[in-house]
Amino acid sequence: MVSPQKSQREGRALLVTAILLFVVIGYSIGRFLWISDSSAPSEAETEALDIRSLHFWKASEVKDRLAKGEKIVFLDLRNTSLYKSEHIVDAEWHTLDSLNEYTPQNGSVPVLVLNPSSETSDLQAINDIFTKKKIDYAILDGGLEAWREVGGAIISEGDPNSYLDQTKVTFVNPKELDGLRSTLPNLFLVDVQSAPDFGKSHIPGAHNFPLTTLEKRRGEIPTGKSLVVYGSDDLSSFQGGVRLFDLQYFGIRVLSGGLPAWKNAGLAVEP
Repeated sequence: MVSPQKSQREGRALLVTAILLFVVIGYSIGRFLWISDSSAPSEAETEALDIRSLHFWKASEVKDRLAKGEKIVFLDLRNTSLYKSEHIVDAEWHTLDSLNEYTPQNGSVPVLVLNPSSETSDLQAINDIFTKKKIDYAILDGGLEAWREVGGAIISEGDPNSYLDQTKVTFVNPKELDGLRSTLPNLFLVDVQSAPDFGKSHIPGAHNFPLTTLEKRRGEIPTGKSLVVYGSDDLSSFQGGVRLFDLQYFGIRVLSGGLPAWKNAGLAVEP
């Protein structure tokens, strides 16, 4: 006959065993659920993946759309120093904040140029802005470099230390330019000084296109002319020539030393 004490001990042992088994099973199930939940993409990550698949256009596709006459406007959201250094021709510079006030004109589709290191949060913010405003948009896949690779038009600031930029222009000295004025009937002098400086002094017959306006006003500069560019100094003269080359004007000549060199040579100025 089993004693009551022994039965109590066996009962307690069974109870402890059952509790331990329950704890182990509960731990295993909880751990499995935690791992499964942590490995699954979050709602935000899933939405970001949808953004990439729906709103990214390859550079070649953008070029094809432009060739077909589709209205596209480039919005450059890189930092201002990168934009000033070089950007897609006619691209507008914007920030995330300014996008809130942006409205495309004439039914054009905005194509955004971003930093290669743009965060997912930036993509999400862009999507939220345009979705809220019900504006169709795209992001240029690969950014500026991808556009360069397909031969898209890019305008650079003009770096005098760049060998590539140096090859875009031909330098002439004041005496050479003075001679060209009498031998080239289709000569067109482009003065890139500011309007106030141009009013104070310029080479006779020059046309004023301040450096910062060349891109927007290029339609006023005739094609088929022999262009000579000068500015208030050597650097601005060079940068004006480089920008005109990037805007598809070729055979650009640049006055070495700019207007000061012309004056130092004793040549006439106006007024």
